[in-house]
Amino acid sequence: MMTSLGPSRARLLIAIASAAVITGVLFLCAASFAQSTRPDRGTPPEAWQAKIKEPRTPRGGWRTARDSHLTSEQRAELNKLGSLGYLAGGARASSISGVTLYDDSRSWHGLNLYVSGDSPGATLMDMDGNVVHEWRYPFDMAWPNRQEEHKTERGARYWFHAHLFENGDIIGIFNGLGLVKLDKNSNLLWKFTGGSHHHLHVADDGRIYVITHRQRIDSRISPDDNVLEDAITILDTNGRWLAHISLIDAFWDSDYASWLRTAPINRARRKIDVLHANRIVALDGRLEKRIPSFREGNFLVSLRNFNALVVVDIEREQIVWTMSGMWMQQHCPSVLDNGNILLFDNQGDYGSSRIMEVDPVTQEIGWLYTGDAENGFYSEKFGTVQRLPNGNSLIAESHFGRALEVTPLGDIVWEYYNPARAGDRNELIANLFEIERLPQDFPTDWLD
Repeated sequence: MMTSLGPSRARLLIAIASAAVITGVLFLCAASFAQSTRPDRGTPPEAWQAKIKEPRTPRGGWRTARDSHLTSEQRAELNKLGSLGYLAGGARASSISGVTLYDDSRSWHGLNLYVSGDSPGATLMDMDGNVVHEWRYPFDMAWPNRQEEHKTERGARYWFHAHLFENGDIIGIFNGLGLVKLDKNSNLLWKFTGGSHHHLHVADDGRIYVITHRQRIDSRISPDDNVLEDAITILDTNGRWLAHISLIDAFWDSDYASWLRTAPINRARRKIDVLHANRIVALDGRLEKRIPSFREGNFLVSLRNFNALVVVDIEREQIVWTMSGMWMQQHCPSVLDNGNILLFDNQGDYGSSRIMEVDPVTQEIGWLYTGDAENGFYSEKFGTVQRLPNGNSLIAESHFGRALEVTPLGDIVWEYYNPARAGDRNELIANLFEIERLPQDFPTDWLD
């Protein structure tokens, strides 16, 4: 049985329905506006709840290249731009490979050392992208009895970090598996098996401080699951073990033990990666007057999974300083001459990437680089940044295989795309894990 509505009640229901429709429209408009004005202009990555789907790739470190999504018309326009100088001192190449921009009047000249996801080695190239020297040494040649790791571990397919000596010797890290030292002709000098990963520092006395990890049970973190224990391992000049400083124990034995008690644990993984150390920096004491913990001999360490920088007192084997909250999943911190810290902030800017220079005392931001609409900037993981003597910054946007040198004003004055490509349409580009501009007085008499 239907009941008729009086005029006043009908008008009330119509008003309520109209208000609901208007509210919904306003909500959708606001959501659309917020999405269009966000720096990342899209769904945030893993740390912001959504993970970018990795492409099916060859063994090693690969990523879908930016130019793989270009239409035929866009590629024709790109080729057209390649024949025209679009910046004073620079021109875009006809394809996105190698050096695509070089403003020699504003860039800092020098040789570039980089490691790539397609190769167990390192490459030295000049500013025009010409290869000057290469080092190569496959994992299965260094460890022929570790064939299962060679087949299954991605880190066995490439070097993640390389340290070049002035005589042409080089150390390369197979991420999470070990490291090798070669001479200039890629002959093996020695190897170290000890879970070496991400980064190392060679001291003036020749000792090597390398980040390592191993599995262990720590009932204070988890009574049943294996924990990846990050550590600073010290080697002598011939790669022999000297000491091992557990970063987990350094937390437990410090005033910052609560960090481990409240650490987020991902039990879906077969190993609990609590810290994920990814950089080690020897401190020279320039900040000691402002921050006593930054005394010479201590080390600044980046812990990705804590979104934190910490200082480790090697002698006391303790964490003595921490800083977090301004970045997320960060990489490659360094202490600048002005006392600021420079780092690659992977996901702290609403899920997009940026380069940040920050005062560790006042926490004031001294400089930011975020890219722009024309030159996007993002690397979900990895990434390096180096401040050059002229004030420019050399950056590895690792996931897209790109290196760029930017001025303090954010102008790109040098750009390089990894030429290592794969896929049916060259849609995959090898990760450019790091790039370093060598000092202009770096010895090169060992080059052939």
